[in-house]
Formats: sequence, C-alpha cells, structure tokens
Amino acid sequence: MSKKKVAKLGISTAIAASALIAANPADAASVSQAETLVKQAESLAKQLRPYYSAKTVSDVKVSADFSSKYDETRKAITRAQNALSTVSGKEKANLTNRIANAEALRLQAAFFIDAVKVGDNELKPALANLKKYITTDVINADADKAYSKLTDTLLKMERVIGKAYGPDARQALLKAYVTDAKIARETVIYEVSQYRLLNDISKLVASDKLEEADAELAKLDRLKVRAVAIKEAGNKLYPGSYPALPGISSSLAKTEGEVRADLEAKSTPKVVSVSAINARNLEVKFNKAIDSTPANLAKVAVSARTGAVAPGSLAYTLSNDGKTLTISTDGSSNMYFKGDYNVVVGYEDLKTADGEFVAPFSKVVNVTDNVAPTFTTQKVSASVYKVKFSEPMYADIASKISFKDKNGAAIAVGTATNEIKVAANAAFTELTLTVGSAIAANENITATIIGALDASGNLLSPNPATFTFQKGAADGVKPVVQTITQTGAENFTVKFSEELLADPTVRIGKTVGGLAAVSSVTQDEKDKTLYHVEAGSVLDTDNYYVEVSSFTDLSGEAGDTYTTIKSFVKDTAAPTVASYQLVKDATDNAEYLELTFNKDVTAGTVDATGTAVKDHVTTTLTGSTGTTVALKNASVNKKVVKIKVADILSGAPADDIQGATYNVKLAFTGVDSASGVTAADKNVTFVRGNDSAVTAVKAKVQSVAQGADNDTVVVTFDQDVDPATATVASNYHISGAVVKSATVKAGAAESKKVYLTLEKDSNTFTGVRNATISGVKAKNSTAVMDTQTIVTGSLNENVAPTITSVKYDVATELFTFTFSEAVKQAATTNADFEVYVDGAALDPAVKFDAGATTTAATTATSTAVSLTPGQKVKSITLVGLSTIDLTDSVGNAIKLPASIVVTK
Repeated sequence: MSKKKVAKLGISTAIAASALIAANPADAASVSQAETLVKQAESLAKQLRPYYSAKTVSDVKVSADFSSKYDETRKAITRAQNALSTVSGKEKANLTNRIANAEALRLQAAFFIDAVKVGDNELKPALANLKKYITTDVINADADKAYSKLTDTLLKMERVIGKAYGPDARQALLKAYVTDAKIARETVIYEVSQYRLLNDISKLVASDKLEEADAELAKLDRLKVRAVAIKEAGNKLYPGSYPALPGISSSLAKTEGEVRADLEAKSTPKVVSVSAINARNLEVKFNKAIDSTPANLAKVAVSARTGAVAPGSLAYTLSNDGKTLTISTDGSSNMYFKGDYNVVVGYEDLKTADGEFVAPFSKVVNVTDNVAPTFTTQKVSASVYKVKFSEPMYADIASKISFKDKNGAAIAVGTATNEIKVAANAAFTELTLTVGSAIAANENITATIIGALDASGNLLSPNPATFTFQKGAADGVKPVVQTITQTGAENFTVKFSEELLADPTVRIGKTVGGLAAVSSVTQDEKDKTLYHVEAGSVLDTDNYYVEVSSFTDLSGEAGDTYTTIKSFVKDTAAPTVASYQLVKDATDNAEYLELTFNKDVTAGTVDATGTAVKDHVTTTLTGSTGTTVALKNASVNKKVVKIKVADILSGAPADDIQGATYNVKLAFTGVDSASGVTAADKNVTFVRGNDSAVTAVKAKVQSVAQGADNDTVVVTFDQDVDPATATVASNYHISGAVVKSATVKAGAAESKKVYLTLEKDSNTFTGVRNATISGVKAKNSTAVMDTQTIVTGSLNENVAPTITSVKYDVATELFTFTFSEAVKQAATTNADFEVYVDGAALDPAVKFDAGATTTAATTATSTAVSLTPGQKVKSITLVGLSTIDLTDSVGNAIKLPASIVVTK
C-alpha cells in the first residue's frame, strides 16, 4: 500500500470518529426530553383516577376540573408520543411501554366520561319522555315510540357502562342511570306489548285474516297477567315505583273491545271449544253471543255414546256475554257425565243473538273422574259458615252432615232457633250453615260429614270428615233501613245499613190497618245490602205506609221493625221503543220485528202505515190494523215484543215486496206500561226478506264419484243441498284420502252436488273405498241427514310422480331419466325441459322432450341433445317448461323442483 493511500484512510477514519462523538450529545438530549414528557404524561394520567373511581351515585359526574385535567393528560400523552419518534434502541421500547400505561389510564377516564355523557345527554331525556306517558297514564303511538327509544338507549348505556373501570364505578353508574330507566321500562313493558299486539290484530282483521287474528288474541290474557305480576314483584323490591296504570289498562281494554267487536262482526259464528268442567257440567264456548231463548239453547245436543252414563235431563245456562254455554246434568236426580258423549252444535239451526246460524260442529267429549273430592270451610259471618267442595256433589249432600255441641250432644238440623239450617246451592258445590239464634256463641260446634259422594261416585276425602267452628257473638250494632226508593210503576228498593242473613219481610198499604204483603223481595246480585221489592199493584201518586220487619245482620243482631210513610208517584210516562231489529224466527222461518221498550209493557196490537222503496220506485202501503204485538218471552223480559212483518204488510198483496226498504209508522193499542199508559208511536226502517217455508226433509247421498281430476270427488244428493252445511269439509270422510274442502257451485244443475277437494298426495291408491257423509241438510230443511256410509266409484290415486335422477352421457349426448313411478306422455312433440350449463341458459336455447312414450315406464331416454362441444362443463341443470306433459298412468302431472341437477 502506498503512503498516499494510507494517509487517505487515516483521514477518513478520523472524520468518522469525530462525527460519532459529535452525535452522542444530541441523542442523549432527545432521550432526556422524551423521558421528561413521558413522566409528565404518567403523572397527569394517574391524577385522573380519583375522578373516575366513583363509589356512590353522587360521585357520578364530570366536573370542570375533571374535564380540564383530562384534556391536559390527553395533550401530554400526545406530546410524549411525538417525542418518542426521535428516540431509538432500548430507551424507546421502555418509554413506549410507559406511555402505553398512561394511555390505558386515560382510556379508563374516557370510558367513564362517555358513560356520563350518554347517561345525561341521551338516557335521561329518553327516560323523562317515557315517564311523561306513565305519569299521565296514557298509551298511544308516541308512548310506543318513547318506549322504543328508551329501550334502545338503555342497551347503549349498558354497553358503555360495561367498559367503565372497576366494579364500584360500574355499580354507581348503573344506580345513577340504569335502575330508574329499567323500572320505567318494566312498568309499561307489557302494556306496550298489548298495544302493539292489538295493532297487529287490527291489521289482521282488516285484511280478513280472521283465524290468525283469533289466534293472536289468545296472547292478550298472558300479557295482562304479566303486566300485573311484574308490578307486584317490582314493588316488593322498590316500593311504590311501579304504578298500576288504570288509565292505560282502560284504554287497552277499550281497544281490545273494539278489535274483538270487529273480529266478531266479520267472523262466521262457530264453536270455539267444547270441554268437560266436571262430572256435572260441560262447557261450550262460541265466538259470538248466541240467542238466549231456552228453545235455541236446547239445540246444542248431548248424547251418550256406547258405555257412557246417560246424563238424564239437561239444564242450559248462558254466560252474561252470551258466549259460554254450560250444560248441566239434573243434579237433583244424581245424574252425571261419565264416559264419551257426542256434543253436536249447529245442525238444528242454532242461532246467534243477531239471528245468524252457527256453523255445524261436533266433538266427542270424554268425562273421566276418579279423583276424590275435597272441601274447605269459610266463615261468612258470626252465624253463617260455608263448606265448599272441589267439585259438584251428589244431590243428597245436605243430608250427609251432622253436628254436636261442646258436650257431644247432637244439634238438630233445621230452621228452629236451637238448630242449624243446612242449604246446598243449585250446583251442589257448597253448603251454607246458618246457626240458630238460641245456640250459644263462642262455643265449639263439631261438624261431621260421612258418606258424601261427588257426582261420579267418589267418596269425599277424608271420610268421615270433621271440622270445628263457633258461632260468633252479635256485634252489638243493629241493622237499619237507610232508604226506600221508587224504581218503577210497581217497584221500589229498600237499602239497609249492612248485609242481612235472609230476605226481610215487607208490607205496604195506604193505611196502617191496610198493610199487605208485597209480591216479592229479592236481594240485588251486586249490592248485597239492597233489596228489590215488587209491590204487586200499580203505585198511585199517594202516600203509602211501608213496613220492613224480620231482618237480622250477619252477626245475628236483629233489627227493629221499621215503618215509614213514603210518597210514591204514578208512572204516567208513555213507554218508548229503545231499539229494534229484524229477525227470522227459527220456528216458522218468518221475519219478525223485535222491539225493546224502555220499561215493561203488555201485549197488544199495532196499526202500520208507511212506504216501500225498491229499484227507485216508491209504493205507499195500503196499511194494516190490529196486528198482534206479542211479548217475546214474558217470563224473562217484559220489555221485548215481536211483530210478524207479513202481518203489518197484509193490507194488500202489493204491500209485501221482497228486497224493498220499508219506512213504517207503528201506532200501538194495548201495548201499555204497568200504569196503563199506551206506548208512543214508533217509526221503523227495515229491508224485507222472505218467509220461506221450512221442511223436515232429510237429504240422501246418491253417489260418490271421481271428479274432473284426481284431486276432486263429486258427491251427489237426491235433494238440493243447504250450502251452509254442505260446505263443511269435516262432514265428509273418505277412507284412504284426506278431504281438504267442500264446494257447492252456482246454478240449478249444480244444486244437488258437492265438489270435494282432496289434499295433494293424500290418496295413495286407485280403487273403490268407503265414504261416510253426515251433517248435511237439504235446502230449506231443518232436519240433518242420517249418517251414510257408501261405497264410492273407483277413485284415482292423486300422488304426483317425481324424478329421482337424471344422467347425461357426454359420448351419446343422451339424458336418461329415472322416475318414482311409471310415467307417460301423449306425444313427444312438446318440449319438457330447458338446459342450463354452468348456471346459464344456452344461447340459442336448448329445449327437448324427455323421451317418454304412451307406454308407461319408470325410465326414459331423450333424443340426442348437443350441449357445447369442446367446452369443459362443470354443471348441468334442467328446468321444467310449461309445455311439459309427463303424467303417471292415471293422469297425475309430474311434480318438479325449481331445477334438477344432472349427473354425468
């Protein structure tokens, strides 16, 4: 190496060394500066912890100091992070970890701040909005939106709180924001659910989806129960925080009533359910109120099947809403239900309260009772006890109980003052024990029940059964008469200061010497301190002496005889028609006007005048006189009368016009109030129908044969059929097939035929079979056909053939089809399928016939079908065409999927 080169090397090395020495002080300064900034960020981040480490609700806040320190910390961390960009090596890694820890502390503060912001700015306003509707007790669309907003914000709040640092802070945030919001939400959760459900049901009714609407209504009762339960449970944890919301409940009930009314108006009257309540009672529920007349109720027939106990005579009781009918055995004769019973509804023209016919229905109800009855006791008053049984007992239950005093001496059963009166209720489900006034108070009485049986013959458990009770002492406060109020021409009420043991004795007269017993005294069903008195004659405008005696309160304290002078006023106001309707009588099928007056009236006559309008032509009626006005059911209600429409249109043959709208003035004679005042005239409007004659002809089946296709069966009767009963699918049973629906077509030529549609693929064999038909009436007949079982003509099976596989041979360019059964086609001129290669239709389209012939076979091979020569095909699918004509041997068209995957 030359000296020159050596010299150069030495200079370079020196320069490099001097450069390194010069750089070290600068690097040291960068590290030192970064270290300072990191320490500053760490210190500030640690100072945030007390602000977000909340322990109580009062700690949940973001103060100005907190916000200032948080912003300062965030900026300090940013400065430190920027300073690290000039540092390298081990120092940078250490400082990076430290600043990350400071950032973690800042994030803990940030999450707390976020929670407070969401709580203050979003959740609290949403809560205040919903509480507005809770406080005012209102449910509407805005309340629904407020509920949804609170629900969504609650979810957001809980997610944000979940990120907050430390269990104490999270618990404080929950108490500060979430607890009250959840209480408000839970307060109305089931009311909002009811509101939404009712809206949905209303839409279903409007769209005539009545069965769906009916099914949805069943959910309402569950929501009502939950609405009460959640408030009860909530108030145990947070007393007084869950209000009852009677206004919302009332609003929802009103909406429910309207929805049910709309559904009922659109629904065909039908039976909802039939069930056994116990061995004495069957219950039939309807979707509409039914006519309460005894003759109508008795059209619900109950008959014992083979081996069942004959129930004897039956009693029918209709609920107040007219939709639940209880059918009871004759308990006084110890009859009961046991075994299987046919309950048949509607075949004898059962009518609704509006005169519609109830759809035919039948069900076999099983009544099996092997459970021993039990009992409980209840103190009603000082002198009255009740024994309540878990189910109806034999009618002799009152004779199965005996009593002994504290010394073991027998106490007789009877009505004397030293005896105990025993009375069973009509259903034989309870005994009322009334202790005589001469029996000592506060001393034990032992009752023993031996050999008591329920309606099915099961012994009471335990047997014998004993219990002890005491007669209470009189309470020292005598019952008194408070008011006497006139309520009608012959009626008044007597109001007492408290409930009585038994009905009082009431006498009335215009002089003290002329006091006479009234016709009847009846306790009010709801107000047990109120008694309704029928005087027995019209009360004139005069002063009457009224005497009330022989009354004792429930503690056994007897009241003093009460006598007063009462001014009564004779009822001189004319009865007026409160409402009316046109109905068709089930007995003679004639149309009647039913008028409901505002008070009781007597039967009489009516004169009718007016006009009829049809096709824009007005006819003045000749008029009629002396038409009979009869009480519809005098033993039940003397306010309702009936007038035969044909009679008030009998002035001339031309007066009775079917389909005409009538405006008629009715002038009454002898239709009087109890005071003898004749009813006021009434103008009525109605559309005339007809008085078609009724018959008792029974329809008979002549034939059951194959219809136009394999899904149709035609039933031919010997009479024109009643469409209401002939179109009930459950009236037809064909062995080996399922009847989907029944149809009667319009036209005279079709009036004796019923077209049955079978469920697809339900008829699995071809040939004759038994068909059983019942429940169908002849047109205009009240009689139901006798059940018939008839051998059908040969019916074709209706199971559609399917393709089980398709293969394509690339070499021969043939498709080979395999079918689930032998198939055929009339000709090979119609294309059956189109080819898709790799998911796309070929261009130009390739359509071909499957190759099946008129000879049925389970396989078929197509003619050559060229796809795309030279192209590598990944998949081949076939799609059926509208011109496909493959059928099985009896004509069932082939059933295809959307596309068929071909194997190669």
